[in-house]
Amino acid sequence: FSPAPTGSIDQRVSRLEQQIANLTQMNLPQQIDNLRQTVGQVQGQLQVEDHTLKTLTAQQTSFYQDLEQQISQLKKSNTATATTAPTSTSTATLDDAGTYNAAFKLVTTHHLSQAKSAFQNYLTKFPKGQFASSAHFWLGEIAMQNKSYTEATKQFQTVISNYPTSNKIPDAKLKIATIQSETGKTDAARNAFKQIQKSYPGTTAAQLASIRLQQLPK
Repeated sequence: FSPAPTGSIDQRVSRLEQQIANLTQMNLPQQIDNLRQTVGQVQGQLQVEDHTLKTLTAQQTSFYQDLEQQISQLKKSNTATATTAPTSTSTATLDDAGTYNAAFKLVTTHHLSQAKSAFQNYLTKFPKGQFASSAHFWLGEIAMQNKSYTEATKQFQTVISNYPTSNKIPDAKLKIATIQSETGKTDAARNAFKQIQKSYPGTTAAQLASIRLQQLPK
């Protein structure tokens, strides 16, 4: 075989040099950085979605805990009524629980407009009823679902101010902080979430506050 002509080798070298130049022009380090940034954004989105899932799960847990509590209290009222002679007090207690639970059932079936009227009716009939704080809380929740944030805040604040022993206070504070975060009051929301974590450690409200805190813009 005869050796390849010098010209053909020079052409091959020239092509290789051109390919190297093309690779250099592609700015591979920048592309790698861009890919890393994209991966980071995807990971961040996954974290947000994971936090959202945890939030929904915790809210569902809180919802059913409340439902179980109302059912338990209603059963106690029924038991007390069945084992004692009917009195005006026991009848009033049963009516109190029955009226509240009828309203709460409308929440569980997502009939929010009817639930709002039912809770308002409950508070009219039983302004000092055993479920008054819960009625105000759910009126706030309904208003929040409808994005009526001023009314929602008013109802949640009523729970905090008027019912100092209510087990709804941590959740009411969480709701107010959430409204603050959704209406652009980021600093106020951040402080409120931190305070909830500090004041109510180990509670569902504290867990949700932790998640919400991580979702706030830096």
